[in-house]
Amino acid sequence: IPHWPTPLDAETRRATILPVFQEWWLSADGSFVLEQRTGAELRPDGTIDPNPPLRAPEFSRDSSPAGSMPDTVTQLSRDPTTLRAELLTGMPPECTTAADITAACLLEQTAWLSTTYLIPGDLAATLWETLATEPAIHTLGRTRDRAGREVVALAAPPRDSDYGTTVLVLLADPTTGRMVGTETITLATDYLEIEGPTVTAFTTITDARLLPTSG
Repeated sequence: IPHWPTPLDAETRRATILPVFQEWWLSADGSFVLEQRTGAELRPDGTIDPNPPLRAPEFSRDSSPAGSMPDTVTQLSRDPTTLRAELLTGMPPECTTAADITAACLLEQTAWLSTTYLIPGDLAATLWETLATEPAIHTLGRTRDRAGREVVALAAPPRDSDYGTTVLVLLADPTTGRMVGTETITLATDYLEIEGPTVTAFTTITDARLLPTSG
């Protein structure tokens, strides 16, 4: 998974864009292996940040034993109304205060599930049914993702956080119905020197399948 997050330092109020390639293996018993390779920290204009607020190791590997990850995709409901409530359980209280924020939170949960688990087809269908009932979630149409694949883009209204104001865009394969990536568009932030809407983070799922072994 090519993944460009935006780590930040709250004390200095600075952030950087970190190129990451991630490989994640999750076993049926809840054990997992995570390997990450990182590139040089970048500024929003694409140049190397000579003094990033945080330095990431070039390579890291984490693993956890059986039972570390719950079998969430099996436990989640296949009923859209029930699934909506389950997705919002444990989210910040503001996720249920307004339709716009609820929509953004549901997209965030869908993105997290899709980058953590291999989503079964019936759960993927229920996720899209759930999102389709949210009036604040909009279809932006079809486009090409960073891997050149045709995708459908979905977005919620902007959401404010301590970092700034951002819009999360979900990218879905129109043939398989699976989420294949996200784009985070920052509209305003005190942590990065940007002018106008700027993509400050993205995730592209290049491969997600069952394998006989992990790692």
